[in-house]
Formats: sequence, structure tokens, C-alpha cells
Amino acid sequence: ISAPGRLLLADAVAGSIHNSGNLQLNPDAPAAGGVVQVGGDYRHNSGASLILYAGDRLQVAGQARLNGGVVSVIGKRDYVGMGQSHDILRASGGVSGQFAALTAPASTVFIDGKLEYRSDAVSLTLNRLDVVATATALGSITPASLGSAQRLEAAFKQLDGQGSPVVVPDGFVRAAGDIQAITSTAAAAQTLDSLSGDLHGQALGASLDALALERGALARQ
Repeated sequence: ISAPGRLLLADAVAGSIHNSGNLQLNPDAPAAGGVVQVGGDYRHNSGASLILYAGDRLQVAGQARLNGGVVSVIGKRDYVGMGQSHDILRASGGVSGQFAALTAPASTVFIDGKLEYRSDAVSLTLNRLDVVATATALGSITPASLGSAQRLEAAFKQLDGQGSPVVVPDGFVRAAGDIQAITSTAAAAQTLDSLSGDLHGQALGASLDALALERGALARQ
């Protein structure tokens, strides 16, 4: 792949890929965390980009040689909890070298991301940031917006505890994921402000109260 070219790869390629441009994973089954196959080696050159959604993976039958370049995460499939890790690259013949940079979701307001390397894989670890601390760092936040941040943090903690038998509605998870996808401080402040005291905030509070009651009932059993 020569710069500035872009290859959308949906399924598999039989041979090797030398990437000096842009390789974007576009798996056929993204809802399941799609895997894209490379039958030979994968070489990622300086200035190249590997573009994907968190949860997608490039599976290499041979060796993966990373000579800098960028991993660009353009989105995520769902809500991100604490310390969730996804392999974005696996190579049966081993991984050598490293990427030079990670772009987004490290650039989002409520999520932080980092790359970790193993002998045969590269993983993306995502952490959600504390909503209250992040909101406070925005600067001129109103008391009402700070209250929204506190309720959102409580909501995210509820979602982080999904290992319990409590069932969290899909719509609630999607809404939390949408909030996490905010990429600017201005939009984050506007969202917190819109959740303070209006119908959205009341709906969020009702969802939180329902989840808390259900968890409390389970704890007493």
C-alpha cells in the first residue's frame, strides 16, 4: 500500500501486506468484533496508518514487523469499562518493533487508551476516566453540570459492575457509549449541562435508581 493510498480490508488476503499508506479494517462481522486475515507477513512502515474500531483485529499468519507509524482507532463498539483490553494485532510468526503513536480514543474526553506489546500480539487497553475529575478539569463548570457528572460517574460504576446478575438495558449501555465518544471539551460541557435537571437527566436518574435497587435486592439475598 503506497502513500497516500487506502485499502479497506473486509475479510482476508492470501499474501503479505507492506503498508506505507493506510490499511483500514472493515470486517464482515463487526458486531462480533471482526477479524481480518493476512495469509503472509505484515509490514507497517514509518508514516503508515492501521485504522480500526476497538474490538477489531488483524490476524497475521506470518510475521508482523512494525517500523513506527500510527494506530488510528476511529471508534468503539460499545461502552468502555475499566481496563478493557482488545488484541488489535496477532501474528503467528511473532511481532517485532512498535507503532510510533496511537490516535483516538486517547483523544476523547472520557476515555484514555494505550498500546501494549507481547511477543505475538499488540493489544489496545482502554480505560474510562473518572467523569467528575474530568468535568472539574474542564474549568468553568456549573454546580448543575457537576451534579450531572456525579450521576454519570455513578452510572458508569454501575456498568463496570456488570459481572453481577443485574441486567443493564442495552439502550442504557449505548447511551453511555455515546457519551464516552465525545471528542471535545466544549461538547462534553454541553452534554453535562443538557443532562442537568431536564428530561434526559430525570431518565438517567430513574435508570440509576432502578439499577441500585436491583443490586441492593441481590446483595440481601
